[in-house]
This record gives sequence, C-alpha cells and structure tokens, in this order.
Amino acid sequence: MKRIGITGGIASGKSVVSEIIESLGFPVFYADTVAKGFLITDSEVKDFIQSLIGPSAWLPTGEPNRPLIAAKVFSDDIFREKLNKLVHPKVLISFEKFCRENIHHRLVFHEAALIYQAGFDKYLDNVIFVSASESIRLERAIQRGNDPEDIQKRIAAQGNLELFEHQSRFVIQNEGTRENLKVLINDIIRDLLER
Repeated sequence: MKRIGITGGIASGKSVVSEIIESLGFPVFYADTVAKGFLITDSEVKDFIQSLIGPSAWLPTGEPNRPLIAAKVFSDDIFREKLNKLVHPKVLISFEKFCRENIHHRLVFHEAALIYQAGFDKYLDNVIFVSASESIRLERAIQRGNDPEDIQKRIAAQGNLELFEHQSRFVIQNEGTRENLKVLINDIIRDLLER
C-alpha cells in the first residue's frame, strides 16, 4: 500500500480532486473532517477549547460554536499552535486505523490542508499539491459565501504554499475544467501504480 497526501491552499480544489479519486475506487481519509469531529467526540479537545474561549465555545444545543472557534483559530497564532499540537496526533492515530481498514487497496489518500505544517508528510509516500492562483482561490472562497477578510486570514495561516508546492512529488494546476482535472488525476494514479 502507498499512502498519498492531497494538499493545497484554501479553495484550491482539494475536495474536488478527492471526490474524483474516490469515484475511481480509492479510499480518501479527510483529515480536516476528522479533526472537526473531535470538537464533538473528544473530551480533551472540548475541555482545552472551553478553557481558552469559555462557555460561549458551545451553543445551548451542545454543538460547538464553529464560527467563534474558527475566528479564534485564525486570529490567534498561539491558540492555533496549541490546538494543532493536541489534535494532530489524534488525527494521525485515526489515519493509521483508516489504513488498516483499507489494507487491500494499493493506494490510500490523505486529504488535509496542513500536511506539511503538521509534519504528516513524514508518514506518506508522496504528496499531490493542488494549486491555483491566489486570486482564483479568493474568488472561489467568496462564491461559497465566505468573508474576504476571513479568507485572507486563513490564507496567511497556511504558510508558504510555494515552498510546499516545491516539496510535493505531484502538482495539479486546478484552473481548468473538471474534465481536465480528471485527465491529470488519471495520469498521476497511473504513475503511482506503475512505481
């Protein structure tokens, strides 16, 4: 089994690439979704967030106040770093379990915004970096209803994307059509299976 990362900047198209890969029959682990799940299921994560943000971090329904938590994550570097230090090892444990459950597949994919920032690349055989210009990514994010100022904070929090792009074995320029994307992904998968 080969473990392949999928990463890139916000609104670069990681999710679309992952959907196409899943449609080809390969399992994809969605690290960010798993991490968000810990806000509900993991008492250690909940206690940590509540200790720093207070009771307003949770709604009266018991659900996490995601907009408030996200605002804190992307405006407070120290809070983000401490939260990541707590959550990333838990995500890695979940990924290891996912790999064991999918041991019969030749390729398993790990989709995450922070593969390099979290050091997850050490546990992967290769990384696919999904790239698009900042203006295109900003436009896509705004079309999804995101606030431009919030998007700029998230872009800044992701670090030096150019460096991460250069570190990646495969780079997909995602500024064309979905059909074009499928062709690029098929080429990469063929390459991975032949190695």
